[in-house]
Parts: sequence; structure tokens; C-alpha cells
Amino acid sequence: MQQTYDSASIEDEIMELVDSLMTQDPYNLDVKLSQHELELVEESYKETIPKLDYGTCMKCAQLRSHYQWCQRC
Repeated sequence: MQQTYDSASIEDEIMELVDSLMTQDPYNLDVKLSQHELELVEESYKETIPKLDYGTCMKCAQLRSHYQWCQRC
């Protein structure tokens, strides 16, 4: 038995497909993912950079948390 297609139903299916493709924007998704990754990296730098400001301790070679001393010493 051969299935017949109504031109209106085919047009509706095509329009639904086009609408679904228009709402799925892979480029925008990549930008959102990249923005999220950027925020994660930014948070890690916010924690790391202040520690790097004071260099390393001469005694234990750990990052100093103050210009005169490190947490360990």
C-alpha cells in the first residue's frame, strides 16, 4: 500500500523542521558554553593571582600569602 502525502501536510512538516532548526543555534550554544568556561577560568585566576603577587617563600618555596611570610612559616 503506497502512502499518499497531502501537500499541506508536507508543507506543515517542512515549516516545523525549519522552525526547529531556527531555534537550535549551534553557534550561540558554543558561545554560551565558552562563556561558562571563561567564568570558571576567571574564578580560578581570582584565587591564584593574589597569591602570586608576593612570590615564593625563601625557606619552604611555597607561595607567600603576605609579602613577609607564607602560611606554612
